[in-house]
Amino acid sequence: MINWKGVFCGRDINPARRSQSREAIYRATQHATWRDALARNSWQPAWLSGKPFEDAIELDTISVKLVSQLLKLRRN
Repeated sequence: MINWKGVFCGRDINPARRSQSREAIYRATQHATWRDALARNSWQPAWLSGKPFEDAIELDTISVKLVSQLLKLRRN
């Protein structure tokens, strides 16, 4: 498992606002301050949005459920 950060919006967000938010967050990931934080903390950048992000969330959810079941932290 990896430690990642994400920004989520409600399902009913206005499409224009969603696009503006996505663009602002993307621009922030290109800023020198963020790049410095990546280097300082030995983090790897992994920008995802849209369908690839949704797919990654789904895969993480499945993985966490499976590990929880294997460790008997969660019932089927």
